[in-house]
Amino acid sequence: MREILFKAKYKYDGEWKVGGIVHQTDFYGLKVDKYFIIDGTETEDNDIGYNYEVIPETVSQFTGLYDKNGVRIWENDIVIIGGANRPTVVEFSSGSWQCVRKYTNKGRENEYSYLHRLEYDNPNQYEVIGNRFDNPDLLN
Repeated sequence: MREILFKAKYKYDGEWKVGGIVHQTDFYGLKVDKYFIIDGTETEDNDIGYNYEVIPETVSQFTGLYDKNGVRIWENDIVIIGGANRPTVVEFSSGSWQCVRKYTNKGRENEYSYLHRLEYDNPNQYEVIGNRFDNPDLLN
């Protein structure tokens, strides 16, 4: 069975929450744009789980793959491949999960120096070393 999970930072304390995702665009006729992670734990009211309003920019999907240490690989994770000292970011691009390393060229950060498709390789080559939100310095 395929795990479809998301994670994002809780709006009020920055803690990572994992579960299903809900995008709310209407609240009793009012236009809103909010994202919630529902963690799936049973509540006291036998509800489906706790809702956590999260920071939309941090929403990351689970790729379905695990690194060489058994750690889930998420969108926006920073990984190294095969022990190389070349950190790359996991993104969904061109229909697949890819490792991307962006560089700045003449002030524009839209150049790609490395693209690598996760699904085609042995995940034992990958190691998650952080993510672009908590560890942006790893990309320098």
